[in-house]
Amino acid sequence: MSKFFLVPSKYIKRAIYLLILLWLFGFNLLFLWLLIVFSLVFFMFRKKSVDLASKRSINKNIIASPVNGKFIGFDNNENSKILKFRVYPWHNYGLYLPIEGEILGSIDHSKPGLEQEKSNFTLLKSKLGKEIKIYYDSFLHLLSPRVFIKEGDRGIVGGLYGYLPFGGEVIVELPAECEILIKKGDNVISTQTLLASFKES
Repeated sequence: MSKFFLVPSKYIKRAIYLLILLWLFGFNLLFLWLLIVFSLVFFMFRKKSVDLASKRSINKNIIASPVNGKFIGFDNNENSKILKFRVYPWHNYGLYLPIEGEILGSIDHSKPGLEQEKSNFTLLKSKLGKEIKIYYDSFLHLLSPRVFIKEGDRGIVGGLYGYLPFGGEVIVELPAECEILIKKGDNVISTQTLLASFKES
């Protein structure tokens, strides 16, 4: 079941067992109500189908979107370009690798206020040796982001590495020389929208 949903299998099984018990003991109204609620929640936490084989051909200079959502703006400084995204509750909640490369580090713990603490992040190194840092925080701080990777792991563009329960905010920090390929207000699709490109060396 984890092949189709971001929710751990144990929770899906418990929900099914509960529904079966309610149906067997004749709690039909509660059964129908919970069936609707569980169906909605599991739909919201569905996994996006990604053709990973096709992603292997993406140019190594290109950075894809790690999330589904809206691009709400960016900041520049002398060392980096910072892209800001908002993932709403009706979007797919998955976090996907924007480049092919290695995980240099990942911290996943909940602290209110993404802008102030930037407590949840993943640091990636592309095959070209360029580093990208992704910060993320859930709208609901009681449900912190879930990340499945650790330092030293490797992956390709489109690899699922975590999710944001019910959406949240994502910041992608890129090297200053990157060329931005999107504009403020654009809707982005994970692994399909091209965010930026590394400058040819």
